[in-house]
Amino acid sequence: MAKRLKEYGKEAKEYDAKNADKCYKLEVADIKERIEGFKKSDGVELLDVGCGTGGHLQYLKDDFKCVGLDYHKEMIDLAKKKLGNKVKLQQGDIITFNLNKQFDVITCLFSVINYSGDYSNFRKIIKNFYKHLKKGGVIIIEPDYTVKVYKNFTGKDKRSPEMIMNEIGKWLKIMREEGFKVKYFYRGLHQSAKGLYVLTK
Repeated sequence: MAKRLKEYGKEAKEYDAKNADKCYKLEVADIKERIEGFKKSDGVELLDVGCGTGGHLQYLKDDFKCVGLDYHKEMIDLAKKKLGNKVKLQQGDIITFNLNKQFDVITCLFSVINYSGDYSNFRKIIKNFYKHLKKGGVIIIEPDYTVKVYKNFTGKDKRSPEMIMNEIGKWLKIMREEGFKVKYFYRGLHQSAKGLYVLTK
């Protein structure tokens, strides 16, 4: 996990170029629909965990009071150039971050959560999300492909050792054990290959 995270830091300058075909605007339109359909709290405070260079935040910042969190200083620096002063950006680890506040919306997109490394860390992340979510708030988690879909694409059963696979039944069980109500959608953000978890408190 740590090795791959360091690699992402080194790749920060090339990150946007590598993902140039990613349509953040349409993905955020989907995200806003999910928020509107599930959020019961009254506020508009949003935390994007694993925000990268701020691709999603640039389309969320006008409707929400946003905070972006990323492990890499290099990513945060690029996000600041893109987002200006409209978004508070903070460096932090997805497992251990503590912002001492709760949010109406938490997003964790682009398979960031799959870099948990193992299920012990995955559970810690879910616990941490619960701590940071307001009553009536909503969390949107975009996972990587399921084992079946990934194998169809690549012929392999597993990804790199730093990643856990999207095992829907196991993920749902852990999320519910940690206090969330959860719905899984097989259609993800503006595409069908990845799914989407929507958690409410």
